[in-house]
Amino acid sequence: MDIALTIPAPNWMRDSCTQKIMAALNVGKDARYAMFVGGCVRNAVMGHEVSDIDIATIHEPEQVITILENKNIKVIPTGIKHGTVTAVVDGNTFEITTLRQDVVTDGRHAEVAYTDDWVEDAKRRDFTMNSLLADEQGNIYDPLGKGLKDAKAGNVLFVGNPSQRIDEDYLRILRFFRFHLYYGQGEIDGVALMACADKASHIDSLSRERITQELVKILAHKNCAKVIEIMFENNILPSVIDNNFEGDILKKLVQNQISYKAVLVESRLYVLAGCRPRHYHEELR
Repeated sequence: MDIALTIPAPNWMRDSCTQKIMAALNVGKDARYAMFVGGCVRNAVMGHEVSDIDIATIHEPEQVITILENKNIKVIPTGIKHGTVTAVVDGNTFEITTLRQDVVTDGRHAEVAYTDDWVEDAKRRDFTMNSLLADEQGNIYDPLGKGLKDAKAGNVLFVGNPSQRIDEDYLRILRFFRFHLYYGQGEIDGVALMACADKASHIDSLSRERITQELVKILAHKNCAKVIEIMFENNILPSVIDNNFEGDILKKLVQNQISYKAVLVESRLYVLAGCRPRHYHEELR
């Protein structure tokens, strides 16, 4: 792959713990066996804070474990069934995943096969902005040729066909709304919105934990009311968003919480369920 962009390497790339991991995985002159992937690269390009560092590699999980343990790096087989292990250096964690292709998916789980093809791995990702790769020198790679442009423009677009991506994992419906809220600029993508609305009934097949994690992240954002209203209008999460939900009430609540520095996601969930204090609606008007 050609370099699509070079940025000044941020602190997390230059950190000694990060460098230790990458040096161990990229053995050999000009070797490129491992690269940063996903959110950390996206955020670096978009100028957002990076909290989690994910690494993709052509090494299979057992190889990763052997390579890192030979360098006295602790490795935890957190998701080894799906090709993921977690490395720990001085208390810092790094999620390392072998390049994969989806073999069988059912909207909740996936059977994967390992590959050494960076483009094939990028094709199975959810959004184009999440397909970006980077090396430890700050060189950005765009295997699909779309991620960099969409990240810079704030376009939250599915990789390939939205319906197909959603059928692979129904949680991507909620992730689509969260990503538009946190990273999107302008109007929400209409084609993706239609696909999400069409597949929304499948969300209830997911675990409560997965749904809750995404919903809480949405509600934690200061502009959550706008996206929640779009979800309500398109019948996303009808089992959670009550028929009596009123967007203006959620918007006013969020504004008050921010003004008084008393943000409480639980109270936003209360409004989402169609509940409100007595006379609150009249006072709002």
